[in-house]
Amino acid sequence: MTQTARRPDGPLRGAVPDGGRADGVEGGHHLAAGDVTPALFVSARIDDDAESGRRAPDSYARVTYGIPLAELEQIRAVVSGGPDRVLAHPGRYAAAGARHVVVRLGAVGPRSQRDRLERIAELIPALKGAAASPA
Repeated sequence: MTQTARRPDGPLRGAVPDGGRADGVEGGHHLAAGDVTPALFVSARIDDDAESGRRAPDSYARVTYGIPLAELEQIRAVVSGGPDRVLAHPGRYAAAGARHVVVRLGAVGPRSQRDRLERIAELIPALKGAAASPA
C-alpha cells in the first residue's frame, strides 16, 4: 500500500515534463520528490445493506469493466459498505502517503450514481482530514 501511494506508476501521475515519463527515466531526466502527487483512484459505493453492498458492486464491475468484482478487486481499488468502511479504505492510502483521491462511483445508471454521489460527498471533509494528517 505504501508503495502504491508513493510510487507514480499508476494511471494518475500528475504533470509529466515534456519528453519524460512520470518516473523521470526517459531522456535521463529525473523528477524531484514533489513533482508527482501521490494519488489513489478508487471505485467506491456506500451501501448500508450488506447483501446489496456486495451484489451491486459486482453488477457495476460486470457492466463497467466486463469482469466479475472478484477479478476487478485484483487490479483496482474497490470498496463498498457503510460510510466508515468506505472512508477507511482511502484513509489507509492517505496514511501511506497518497495526497489526492479520485473516487469513481460504484454505481450504474444516473439515479443510482446521483444517490451514491450525495453519500460520497458527505465524506469529503473526513477524506481531506485524512490526507492532511501526517503519515
